[in-house]
Amino acid sequence: MNQKLVLFFLCSLPLFSFGQNTIDSLVSEGISLHDKGEYEKAIATYEKALLLDSLSGTVNYEIALSYMSLKEYEKAIIYVEKIPESDSRDMLQGIVLKGSALDMLGRSEESISFFEEMIEKGFEDYLLYYNLAITQLKLGKQEDSEMNLINALSFNINHASSHLILARLQSDKRNPVQALLATYYFLFLEPNTQRAIEAFQLMEENYGRNVEKDGKESTIKYSPDEESPFSPIELQISLLSLSSQLLDDVDLGVDIVIEKDEKKEFLNKTGSFFDAFKTVKKKKREEDIWWTFYVPFYESLAKSDHLETFCNYISMSVYEGSANWLEENESKLDEFSQWLQEEE
Repeated sequence: MNQKLVLFFLCSLPLFSFGQNTIDSLVSEGISLHDKGEYEKAIATYEKALLLDSLSGTVNYEIALSYMSLKEYEKAIIYVEKIPESDSRDMLQGIVLKGSALDMLGRSEESISFFEEMIEKGFEDYLLYYNLAITQLKLGKQEDSEMNLINALSFNINHASSHLILARLQSDKRNPVQALLATYYFLFLEPNTQRAIEAFQLMEENYGRNVEKDGKESTIKYSPDEESPFSPIELQISLLSLSSQLLDDVDLGVDIVIEKDEKKEFLNKTGSFFDAFKTVKKKKREEDIWWTFYVPFYESLAKSDHLETFCNYISMSVYEGSANWLEENESKLDEFSQWLQEEE
């Protein structure tokens, strides 16, 4: 090899390495500024990195993200569109960001079309389906939204937000059984947050969906759908809720205080709900997420020795006694974890 070429090659290596290290350090600095809420300073730092590599997918995405935080959605879209399609990771994140930016600009139909176009191009990911579902739900397209939430879960069954939004959607559609199925799993994934407290309230609402109270009288008002395999389950959860309310309304006529063990009642109610699916004949079960994922999981759980552990775990944000129980029964929590691994 020509000696001058060898010298040129050797001298070029450190320069390239230095340039890349500079980009990485600038990106790290920009992310740090972004995390502190200093978005404009972050963008200025990323712009320096762009001088070294204007086609960097990571840099363009990070700038777009900072512009999103500044609510400058048009500028965010400009930088997303600079991300090379060959950069699959940043491109995927950029697609989610652009779709969200379009929605924030009030261009929700365009956002939906964009997400659908990208999915058709092969950019399939749970976050694309989830954000598409959120935008569709915003426009009142419940059926489309439900389908795409389920699509999101087919890519990532442990995406807590998809379970929660699916639960709320089913609750809005007055489908208490499906709402409960999704809520229980959300609480399993996210048991100790503010959203968990809200989800627990949603659960109680759906247990009592068909029970109406007038003064001290509680009655079930329920019109079964004979075609739905969930009808007998819906009736059973209504009876569970009714019996609980009747206990609350009992007047013994004497000054006796009956302490209600809500945690124990929750365990019994959950066990009865999970067991109820045994009454549905196999031929009535459909090939959808309710019967292929949720119900089998809860049926297995009901048959196991871990229902109490599960109930304490998912209710730790609501019942103080649940958190105490978990601290006192670490071995049972470990056994439950082992059981879950074996069930996968």
